[in-house]
Amino acid sequence: IGRFTGIHLFNVESGSMTPEYPVGTLLIDKETDPSLIEQGDVVTFIMNEEGMLVTHRVVSIDRPDKTFTTKGDANNVEDPEPVMWGNVIGKVMFSVPFAGKPFSYITAEENRKIVIGVIAGLLILSLIWDFTSKKKGADKK
Repeated sequence: IGRFTGIHLFNVESGSMTPEYPVGTLLIDKETDPSLIEQGDVVTFIMNEEGMLVTHRVVSIDRPDKTFTTKGDANNVEDPEPVMWGNVIGKVMFSVPFAGKPFSYITAEENRKIVIGVIAGLLILSLIWDFTSKKKGADKK
């Protein structure tokens, strides 16, 4: 959905942001102009060339170099490399505790057939329910 709305959903998979965002929390990020991000904001960014995503708090900003220094709330030290503004995916707007793992399951590639099957099954049941309800209503008239 991010491509069209600028909203991105992420599951917290490590304890680096506890206690605010424990493992299994669903994060809702909004694409944000990096120049508007402030110290203390929590951002999701691409950490390395492998595309690893990390969500940490901005502890300082180097505006001339267009980089952020970040740190996980539960970590003792800042992240080793500054985050380039272009690597920021978005700023955390809000979170839903315990919803991250179900979200990850539903959106996982290997579960796509199961999810589509469940949705199709629910649609069919809804159509059957609608049809039988209308038929019962017509029989009463």
